[in-house]
Amino acid sequence: MEKQGCSLAGVHNRLSEVHKFWHDMLSEYQNPENFRIGLNAAIQAMRNVTFLLQSNKSTIPDFDKWYEKYRGRMKSDEILKWLHQARNIIVKQEDLELHSIASARVRAWDDVSRLELKISPFITTEQIAKDLVRM
Repeated sequence: MEKQGCSLAGVHNRLSEVHKFWHDMLSEYQNPENFRIGLNAAIQAMRNVTFLLQSNKSTIPDFDKWYEKYRGRMKSDEILKWLHQARNIIVKQEDLELHSIASARVRAWDDVSRLELKISPFITTEQIAKDLVRM
C-alpha cells in the first residue's frame, strides 16, 4: 500500500502491517498460539512505525519539536507504556504470558456474586467451570 511520491511511504507500509497483524490476531483469538504470533507481530510493527518516522525526520518540518510533544503524551499513556514494555519483553526476553479471565455470576437466595479467575487459554471450558465451582 505504498503511497507514490510520499516521503513517508515506509511509514504507511508499516501502518498497513500493523492493521493486518491486528486483524490477524483478532481472528485467531480462539487459537492461542496463532494469537500469540499475531500479537507479537502487531506490537513489533507498531514500534517500527516510530523507528521509521525517526529515520525520516528530515522530511518532516519541525519534526523534533513535534515529536517531543507527542513523545511526552505517549509516555504518559498507560496503554502505550504497556506496549513499550511488552515490545521489550518480546524482543529481548521471551513471549508474553498468555492468559484469559474467566468470570461468572453466582446467584444465591439474596446475593449475586461475581467470580473472576485468571486462566490459561489452553484449558477446557469444563475445567474452567470446575475451577469456578471450587472457588
